[in-house]
Amino acid sequence: GEYLHLLQHLRATLMYMLPDMYQALAAHPDFAAAEFGTVRWAICGGAPCPPGLSQAYAARGICLKQGYGTTEAGANCFAIGDGEARRHPDSVGRPMPHMAAAIRRPDGSLCEDNELGELGLSGEAICSGYLNSAEGWRLAYRDGWFWTGDLALRDAEGRYYIRGRRQE
Repeated sequence: GEYLHLLQHLRATLMYMLPDMYQALAAHPDFAAAEFGTVRWAICGGAPCPPGLSQAYAARGICLKQGYGTTEAGANCFAIGDGEARRHPDSVGRPMPHMAAAIRRPDGSLCEDNELGELGLSGEAICSGYLNSAEGWRLAYRDGWFWTGDLALRDAEGRYYIRGRRQE
């Protein structure tokens, strides 16, 4: 309730939260009457949004976008426009201009469209290593690609979808 009050009182233009936080907000009794007119972006990060969450916000006039980033590659590695996010609410979009992305099988070969594999990222934004863990970095960064540990797929139009963690 306090968040909804502050959102309106401060005329916030950005909402950026974890999926659990968006779910709790949507379940709050004041959500249905809250004013979201100043909100320009609502971005969900930290984990994939559960099915249906985007629709709860769309019903309030808010386009809830899936975000994706990693500490090793920057806060945001993908982008998606409002219209495309409304049509494909589970997608994080396409790689940012400074980032290349690929979905790979455990043997390193590239996945086909709509095939689940591990997301790899490459580009100038990738960090140069792990502090005090050269071995950890050697395992995570191979052949110019940072293997994120995140399971993803890419559709035929080039949109990416995060589906979980390899270790889950």
